[in-house]
Amino acid sequence: MEVMRDITAQQRVEEESCENERMMNRTQEMAHLGSWELDVVNNRLTWSDEVYRIFGLQPQQFEATYAAFLQAVHPDDRAAVDAAYSGSLRESRDTYEVKHRIVRRSDDQVRVVYEKCEHLRDESGHILRSLGMVQDITEREQTEEKLRQLSLAVDQSPASVVMTDLAGNIEYINPKFSQLTGYRPEEVIGKNPRALKSGLTPRETYAQLWRTIRAGREWHGEFINRKKNGELYHEDARISPIVNPEGRITHYLAVKEDITERKNIERMKNEFVSMVSHELRTPLTSIRGALGLIAGGVMGEIPAQAKELIAIANQDCERLVRLVNDILDIQKLECGKMVFDFRPLDLGALVAAALEANRGYAEQYGVRFVLTEKLDRVLVNGDRDRLLQVMANLLSNAAKFSPRHSMVTISLSGPGAMVRVAVSDCGPGIPVEFRARIFQKFAQADSSESRQKGGSGLGLSISKELIEKHGGQLGFYSETDRGTTFYFDLPRLDFR
Repeated sequence: MEVMRDITAQQRVEEESCENERMMNRTQEMAHLGSWELDVVNNRLTWSDEVYRIFGLQPQQFEATYAAFLQAVHPDDRAAVDAAYSGSLRESRDTYEVKHRIVRRSDDQVRVVYEKCEHLRDESGHILRSLGMVQDITEREQTEEKLRQLSLAVDQSPASVVMTDLAGNIEYINPKFSQLTGYRPEEVIGKNPRALKSGLTPRETYAQLWRTIRAGREWHGEFINRKKNGELYHEDARISPIVNPEGRITHYLAVKEDITERKNIERMKNEFVSMVSHELRTPLTSIRGALGLIAGGVMGEIPAQAKELIAIANQDCERLVRLVNDILDIQKLECGKMVFDFRPLDLGALVAAALEANRGYAEQYGVRFVLTEKLDRVLVNGDRDRLLQVMANLLSNAAKFSPRHSMVTISLSGPGAMVRVAVSDCGPGIPVEFRARIFQKFAQADSSESRQKGGSGLGLSISKELIEKHGGQLGFYSETDRGTTFYFDLPRLDFR
């Protein structure tokens, strides 16, 4: 007699059980979370697959005992881990948790894990089994450590740090903010920083600030603000949007530096430079005029030896006048007080005028100016006097550093939206170590030849600023013993 049973339901249960186990194992793997069980009576330790992965072990490499587990713990942490487990047994606690390091067997990498254990007891209170979980928290620990370091850096920063919500209400300030402004955190958190406004910062500054950061870009500018005690101070601020992973702006972060002392020093410097320059310019003009008259014979014939001395004095006076003018130009550019008379100019005609005006200077050095490439009627929007000033600086530098009886070549080129004026010499070239700071104020190469050529070290710095005010750029390229080319590019008005 055959007995037949329908085992469909049983198979379904077994399949669901296997599927649930696979899902649990996959979940543990994704969370770096493993489970273990210790049979206390028989000292047998059972690990899930994820625990083996965390410890970098294969089952055959591991003797399933508590003592073997301790060997996988970092040597410096074994005592603490054993104390946590043993202590829970002695003190009859049902649970314990511990964070410690392990040395992963597969690659000897040190990892940080978190373990939590629960003891199961019999009716007499004796522990039969210990059930636990272990999780690899290395990345989380590293992230938290970076956050701690970042928080410490922000708290100890010499700059004021302010974080606001989208409406501009303050959510965080660092200690430097309170130290600088006199406002305690409880006085400003949740409030708008408009309390700092002095009324001296232009409204357009704030308008531009909000346009920039709402568009997702960093804004950089200056404020004149007022402290709690009413004292004014200047701030250099960088304000950036904070964007979440979805690309949405959630907060704004401001990093601000107190530049009050620097502003005061700049103001005193500018006042001093202006005073000295103006006080020098008047007598120098008179001296130059008088020397010119004497050299021209107004006082009658003068001895040859005296004539030579007068020529030297006149030359030195001219150099001093140029220096004073350069210092005044630098001051005007820095303060934004230089006035420009922009109008359409034929750049080719301007270059020709510059060559003619500076030809006598080139002859002093036995050098010729040669226009090798030109364009017919190229219009730019420029200030004639300022562009002539740039040309005079580039031409005089080229003449000074060219060998006698050589040529300085000048070219105009550029079929596109920009036109380039280039001035090339065949001198010794610019020392490599000096090239990075050639446009700095008072910069001069440290070679004896450069020092002998004279100059204030302001001309190139002024020229760069002037060209940039025209919407262009000034640059150069140079080869040792092969010469140097300085060029500037300007936008064309007639480009189609």
